[in-house]
Amino acid sequence: MGRSLLAFKYSGDRRAGRKLARLFASSIVRQPRIPDLVTAIPLSPGRLAKRGFNQSAWLARAAARALQSPLDLGLLKRNAGPGAQVGLNAQLRLTNLRTAFCARRRLEGGPRVLLIDDVMTTGATLSAAATAILDAGAAQVDAAVLASTQHPGQL
Repeated sequence: MGRSLLAFKYSGDRRAGRKLARLFASSIVRQPRIPDLVTAIPLSPGRLAKRGFNQSAWLARAAARALQSPLDLGLLKRNAGPGAQVGLNAQLRLTNLRTAFCARRRLEGGPRVLLIDDVMTTGATLSAAATAILDAGAAQVDAAVLASTQHPGQL
């Protein structure tokens, strides 16, 4: 899976992306609760322009279809500021991302939101995005990732 993920994320290999999205969706449907809304970690405009697509959005689309849940890829906005997280330790990642995200709208009725990202390193990105979603009115935010660099005992 590692090679496919790298090919998808950094080389735009759509075939690898479709394969990974199918695998991801098949694991998502085994979750005990269906979310009220599915969203993804947004890329910065510069990174989106460079890659041409958001790999987390691909995964979120597949998850929303499999779960038959609404998809809102415009819920989160990535604010200007934090640069790449690669090479930063956990504390620097948290500091770097403290104000990285905001919700574009209020979430009425306290929905349960499923937040999708492709790779989790320290969890700082997911934590910052989840905080923005909770601040917007979500009752609960669950996260799902395709891959993690953490050993399961460290999560």
